[in-house]
Amino acid sequence: MLERLLRPDPLRVTVVLFEVTARCNNRCVYCYNVWKCDGGISPADLPTAEALDLLRRVLAERGRYRPRQISFTGGEPLLRDDLETLVSAVTGAGLATNLITNGRRLDADRARSLVAAGCRLFEIPLLAPSADEHDALAGAAGAFEGAVRAIGAAKKAGAHVVAAFVAMRRNIGRAEDVARLALALGADGLMFLRFNPGGVAHATAAELLPDPPQLVAALRVLREQRRCGGLPVSVSVPIPPCVVDPAETEGLGVGFCGAGSDRTYLALSPRGEVRPCNHSPTVLGDLRRTTLRRMLRSRPYRAFCAALPVECRDCPHRTTCRSGCRAASEACFADVARLEPLAAAHGRFPWR
Repeated sequence: MLERLLRPDPLRVTVVLFEVTARCNNRCVYCYNVWKCDGGISPADLPTAEALDLLRRVLAERGRYRPRQISFTGGEPLLRDDLETLVSAVTGAGLATNLITNGRRLDADRARSLVAAGCRLFEIPLLAPSADEHDALAGAAGAFEGAVRAIGAAKKAGAHVVAAFVAMRRNIGRAEDVARLALALGADGLMFLRFNPGGVAHATAAELLPDPPQLVAALRVLREQRRCGGLPVSVSVPIPPCVVDPAETEGLGVGFCGAGSDRTYLALSPRGEVRPCNHSPTVLGDLRRTTLRRMLRSRPYRAFCAALPVECRDCPHRTTCRSGCRAASEACFADVARLEPLAAAHGRFPWR
């Protein structure tokens, strides 16, 4: 007991993803927004004053419960005309910000005003190297043109731009071409986001999930283009080692679930509800009524962090992989302790 009490708690909040609106001008086939699960009703936007109050509550947290960065996301955050006001409130308090946007409303003027407000990092999707392919996956005509224009506008305004490639069965073979296009457009990096089921997309997960040979082939071409002077690549959605050998991601930035660790990140909904991450439907509490500190010390959050599928208990990678994406297990199986969808479909468990 004494050893447990003296052991330092590793939890440290690094990022809060503020979903400032549920509205969106795309209809992406891979959308994971939790309010779209099972025909759910999208929450309305908070007025500017109430959204600012939520940010003040986040900024009022102390020590390891105060994040280092606020990411503005949605829906499509640029549908809010007051986004610069929200960004300024965060950067004025000394925190970093970034914007996750489909880019369709990011013209030169808006890019300049956001950079002036303190936003220095933009994440913009590139789903394919052509308009027909990208627009089909984004569910909107003009989505590709908007993303390409947005990358140029953000770079011209002096921002750092990361292109986001969501790797699905339908487009994963285009990873190399997308990486080349992103480099030509002036992007500073590429995020490789293997499709992660949730939201409306959990119903079509089997059609969208890439298989191990597809993942390996894509990772190999990205590693090779990086070796030859291409963009830095980060693998930002967990790829469990039981699905793809970790050697295939050598030289790439690889991320695994940070829940409960010194890389904890949280989602803040358009109505002030806090969740363990942007993929998770679990509501830990309402920030208007309680604090991050209390929510992160609660039994529901500790249960979320501790969940481990039986297949993972003897895995030599369990402390790194942490069972892949437990939020996807919640979204697809309503059980955080079940094996996540990609591992359930393609995992190999020789240690069992």
